[in-house]
Amino acid sequence: MKVKNSMIDKAVNIEKVLLFHDVDVNYRTGMQDQNSRYLMNWDKFKNIIKSAEKSKTIFEKIEPYSALPQNLTRITVDDGGGSSLELAKYLKSLNIKAYFFIVSNFIGRDKFCD
Repeated sequence: MKVKNSMIDKAVNIEKVLLFHDVDVNYRTGMQDQNSRYLMNWDKFKNIIKSAEKSKTIFEKIEPYSALPQNLTRITVDDGGGSSLELAKYLKSLNIKAYFFIVSNFIGRDKFCD
């Protein structure tokens, strides 16, 4: 899918999208039950990102591109669980862009972003 990227004002080719919900990384984690398929172990999340990079997956980057990127992988995180900030910090440390879809009705609720 071709997507217009406002940061560089060029079309980018998104080949894959990795969708996450919540990761058990801190005390605010647990918007999902511990046995939920939507709650992922923190080490498993980091291993997915590391393995993808080792296999030559090219994630969208935060910093501007010097050349038009092709066949990128986009990361999205749904719902605004309490782990969103930790996920953002981790991905930022790797210069990986992610899109966080925050449910505004959940803001300030226990175990969600506030």
